[in-house]
Amino acid sequence: MRALVFMLMLLAARAEACSMIALQARDGTRLADLDADAVTFYDFLQGHALPPNDDGYGLVFYNKPLLDPAQTFYATGADVWHLHNDAGVLEEALKALRDPGRQATLALGHARNGSGGSGSHPFTFTWGDRTYSFMHNGDLSNGAPGRMKEALLAGLLQSSWFAALPPSQWSNWRGDPGDVGSWIDSELLFHYLLSRILGACGDVATGLNRALLEDDYFGFDLREEIRPADPAAAPRSVINFVLCDGQTLYVYKNAARTDDSHRLSWRDFPSGLVGVLTDEPEGFQVLVQDELVVIPSVGRPEQLILGDLRSGQGGVRPPEASAPLPCAGGIVLKAPDEGGARPWDLSRSADTPDHPTGPGLIFAWPNPCNPRTTIHIRQGEAAEVTVAIHDVQGRRVATLFDGWLSAGERDLPWYGRTDTGESVAGGIYFCVLTQGRACQSTKLLLIK
Repeated sequence: MRALVFMLMLLAARAEACSMIALQARDGTRLADLDADAVTFYDFLQGHALPPNDDGYGLVFYNKPLLDPAQTFYATGADVWHLHNDAGVLEEALKALRDPGRQATLALGHARNGSGGSGSHPFTFTWGDRTYSFMHNGDLSNGAPGRMKEALLAGLLQSSWFAALPPSQWSNWRGDPGDVGSWIDSELLFHYLLSRILGACGDVATGLNRALLEDDYFGFDLREEIRPADPAAAPRSVINFVLCDGQTLYVYKNAARTDDSHRLSWRDFPSGLVGVLTDEPEGFQVLVQDELVVIPSVGRPEQLILGDLRSGQGGVRPPEASAPLPCAGGIVLKAPDEGGARPWDLSRSADTPDHPTGPGLIFAWPNPCNPRTTIHIRQGEAAEVTVAIHDVQGRRVATLFDGWLSAGERDLPWYGRTDTGESVAGGIYFCVLTQGRACQSTKLLLIK
């Protein structure tokens, strides 16, 4: 019976642009403990890695919650990744994923069905002690091949995003910042989302909020591209995606409900497993257009419906306020008290400030700087705070202030040097003010 259900799912999903699964073992369980429910997703991935799909597949998984590069199952450096389940590599990967000794709690699997066979999905990116992973089911062509893809790369270059990263962090495959044709659109979308997430001090939901509301990304209206003013209309570029920060899955769909080529649904099992796949089987909840599903490792999944961007209206059901959110260098963001502005509130209007509500106002001038800048702090109440500079990997570069700060305003200079007096390289940095378990940040661009 299970084989029959699987074959029906497989036949129904063959029209997908790409096929994806994502699994979260919640509340202290492991994927190995939930195999009876998870096997449906494993079968789905295996079925889509076989012919007639000749574009390959990939699988990554996390172990409480760090991702070990040795558990990234795709062939890098070849013209395709694993082709037609060659040499039984997918069986080997799934066997490792299901091994109780591996402590696997999260997994993302992707079977590509694109126009070419190269590319390492899911993509990964490490920042500080956190590894993000990402996969995308969509198309950034906008009727004119590469329009949004070119806009993303142009914006990333103008913001010095790649200049601030070591070349080893540029691409999981063959992406070259100087050649838009060398990129898979999914990986450029991943970089763009990461630039907004890290700019939000590592708060994924706030970063996604900014990215999905972007109406002027270096002259390109991304908001209009992916979220048409008419909610019934199909977007010009489809960006259905799954993003993971090692603890939480963020699943977003912007494809129209009538788009049978880009389906996405999820199911919360009583066993503690939450699974996502690119199909609409019976018993699954189908994501509607402009919906974000947040699937944490502890607690219940949450569905956030984005409202009308023009007016900023629209309801959300936010996560529990008790859950801390990750930030740079191991710092955490504490959710505001009930009734306050929530950093994950995706219904905020497009004129939301660049910096989230936090312990004090912080900004830098001049910015960009070469190399001197002044960090301006406006503190509403006396408190013990730390003000530090972090690089894009989340590592602390310099500490500008660490102690008791009275209410009022204060200026702190930074001369582009570490605490030991060494000059830092040009690129993107973050000035982070922390107060207790809350933090606020601003991005700095150092030009040399």
